[in-house]
Amino acid sequence: MPDTGGGYRWVREGLPRPNSFLSGWMSWFAHTIAGSLYAVAFAAFFAHLLTTTNLIQPSPLFEKGLAALAIVIFTFINVRGTSPTSKVGNVITITQITIIGVLIVAALVAMVFTNPSWPDNFTNFFPKGMSGLVIAMGLTFIAFEGYEVIAQTGNELKNPKKNIPRAILISLCVVIAIYILFTFSFIGGLSSETYDQPSWQFIGSHGEIGIIEAAKDFLPFGALIVIAGGLVSTLAALNATTYSSSRVSYAMGTHYNLPHLFGRIHSKYKTPAISTIASGLIMLFMAITLDLTEIAFAASVMFLFLFAQVNYAAITIRRLYGKKLDYKLQNSILPTNSYTWSPFCRGPFSVFVIYPAPKLGNCNYLDSDWLCNLQVLHLKKRN
Repeated sequence: MPDTGGGYRWVREGLPRPNSFLSGWMSWFAHTIAGSLYAVAFAAFFAHLLTTTNLIQPSPLFEKGLAALAIVIFTFINVRGTSPTSKVGNVITITQITIIGVLIVAALVAMVFTNPSWPDNFTNFFPKGMSGLVIAMGLTFIAFEGYEVIAQTGNELKNPKKNIPRAILISLCVVIAIYILFTFSFIGGLSSETYDQPSWQFIGSHGEIGIIEAAKDFLPFGALIVIAGGLVSTLAALNATTYSSSRVSYAMGTHYNLPHLFGRIHSKYKTPAISTIASGLIMLFMAITLDLTEIAFAASVMFLFLFAQVNYAAITIRRLYGKKLDYKLQNSILPTNSYTWSPFCRGPFSVFVIYPAPKLGNCNYLDSDWLCNLQVLHLKKRN
């Protein structure tokens, strides 16, 4: 069912109507909350950059204004159409991959040549027990919500039955590999003896700037490189969530779960301009009124409730429609989609960073949205 709406569309087809109404609102607000999270995180990285370079000492009001400016800019880009949206996302993604590659190589070199006792950093693999693992998985679930961005493009792709599953699988494999390699190299590269505490505890104790502090040990300008990567990462994620949130509200408008004007297409740009602007306004409100931790928690909870319905709908759709649908991707072992099991791949590594200080600057530095931007670009668009 390649169609605009993503998870909302699945729930509408597979579960009773009240569920589709609730899932639509959950999906819309979850994506807009996530967008505000990335805008606030971008402002935090930029403010830290100004502080590190001793240019100015930014105030909280300055950070809020910067987050608002980022939201306005990307709302305008998304109103203009998917072509400029994807081009911007492509430039950001390539830059980010380069920065991540440099950081991974530097951390691995430090692990091999300067920290011979690096295996000791992994001896106590679950320092907070299973409860810490579960908490880490729940709070970092938002890092995997980006794959729905690909499904949101169903009405704007050629051959979506072939391209959407391919893009999701490629993104999933590459992102999980980078998540694991990045976290493994940073935890292993730090010497616990130097800081008189485990490396995961050192990173976590610094909250959202933990990776920045760790990178200082790996590269002469490691902190600046991480900040640059953080700026690029949050912009890529903001671009993707602005796009996806507008498509959810557009789908709800066409089904009259929102006022029908949300389902209107701009005559010139051929985009759901009203839905995009409405999503941007919600992002602005959230970014200005809430702090980073509260936004991250709210987004993760929303996505957990949403994808619980999506996974159940994936089972009921096969039961309801059987062979009436053309299943391009067969999945006979797990009757659910990647949202269910993807956090389990990352969970053991998430617990090292997220539990001591549950702030999303550390754990969401590598969000799946950025790679989804690249995948969407390579799928041919109608407009």
